[in-house]
Amino acid sequence: MVSELEALEWWQRALKDAQVMGDSVLLYSIDHTDRGTDDYGPRYVPKRAEIGFSRHVAEPLGHDKDCRRLETAVGRVFVRLDESVPVVAAQMRHELEHFLQVEAIGDFGGWYEEIKGRIQSAGLREQEGKLYNLIPAEVDANRAASRFARCWFGEAIPELSQGANGVLFWHSDDPGPLSSLMDRMAEFDDSLDAHIGDRRSAGN
Repeated sequence: MVSELEALEWWQRALKDAQVMGDSVLLYSIDHTDRGTDDYGPRYVPKRAEIGFSRHVAEPLGHDKDCRRLETAVGRVFVRLDESVPVVAAQMRHELEHFLQVEAIGDFGGWYEEIKGRIQSAGLREQEGKLYNLIPAEVDANRAASRFARCWFGEAIPELSQGANGVLFWHSDDPGPLSSLMDRMAEFDDSLDAHIGDRRSAGN
């Protein structure tokens, strides 16, 4: 479990690593009462997009009622604080990479949903997560999270890589360039049926 104070400290480190101004993105804690629902997971949501969560969204962590951050921020990151410090920190950096992606190429959430829908409709069950993590935007976000985590939790990385959130710690390569992300997303979209076929042939 991570306290709000600890979360804010790690948020500042993640912002610095991503080279993102603190007023650009606000940090929110996901309501623990939603555990087990589809809403219960870290995510980045652009300010102009609907949150679409079932839960009540409280004020961002560290919010000062006298400041204007709610007006000037362009995005929101939601994380779970009922995880270990390394996992929460890596989640923050992962979602900040999605912020950078959206700022660079625009909101591609609809594209994401279409790809996710194709993966889910393939009926591959436990393979769905593996396919999802092949999406180039996810690969880059996980690489950013892993690079950040390795700087702070180097000795613990082997153990963290074996945990439920291991994908946040597996990668040793840097994220791909943002300038090529759209092309890489399109290539993955075109090859998704082949990826699904490979997984199905290998056995589910």
